[in-house]
Amino acid sequence: MTTRAPGLRTVLPTSVAQVLPRQVLKWLQSLRLSQQTGKNPRREFASGYLVAEVLSRYEPQDFLLNAFDPGTALQKKMVNWSQLQDIFLKRGMLMIPKKLVDATMHNKPGAAEALVQLVYAFLENADLSITLPENCEFTDAEYQAAIPEHARATLSMSIKNNMRSLEMISDPDMIRQENKVNRIMSKHLSTRRDAKEKNPDRFDMMVTSPTGHAFKSKAATTSAPTPPITHTTLYATKRMQGVTPGARASGPIGVQTKKVSRTAK
Repeated sequence: MTTRAPGLRTVLPTSVAQVLPRQVLKWLQSLRLSQQTGKNPRREFASGYLVAEVLSRYEPQDFLLNAFDPGTALQKKMVNWSQLQDIFLKRGMLMIPKKLVDATMHNKPGAAEALVQLVYAFLENADLSITLPENCEFTDAEYQAAIPEHARATLSMSIKNNMRSLEMISDPDMIRQENKVNRIMSKHLSTRRDAKEKNPDRFDMMVTSPTGHAFKSKAATTSAPTPPITHTTLYATKRMQGVTPGARASGPIGVQTKKVSRTAK
């Protein structure tokens, strides 16, 4: 979904940064909000109260902050965000879709950061580049890709990480929730299939050759390179070859030198 606001440049695709830019953090600190912001944006902006407080700084005469509740209960969050969505429509902030609001309310990774940046770009008329995932579906795919394969979530854990129990209460449509689960499962299975193709030895998979024969892939074992032989090592090896086994164990090999007298011819 690509939207545009004055001074705003929204870029679609792949991931969304889960850290607020420095200019946005400085902007939030300059507003002197009732709560400290920046440490955990997902938790700080989930209720919608801080977003309402930010808007009240720009239009204090037309904005009733008393109508919003700073509580963290689901019903209070839903009331706050419902009022905020009406304000977004009145102010022309059409670049903030409902899916982004729902993801922010349910603490989805990266959702609150994206919403705060969109609000900043609209209010300050800033030229800010923002990346949103496709269909505003915020998942932990970026985190899973950054950790080793053996530590990644299983199918059941992937559903648990990307589906909140409160989502079924705020949106009781079972068909829509089932479609969400199916998309999570499909994406997880696709990622696992790609991992098996890239590293079949780890999963003990059968590999099909171009001729149609199936066989188990064997990991190529590479021996450690032999270190180069220096002159000192070569000299010690030659000296050891001419010494009996009993003499070798007695101690280090001594080098005998003979003094050669030179007589004048």
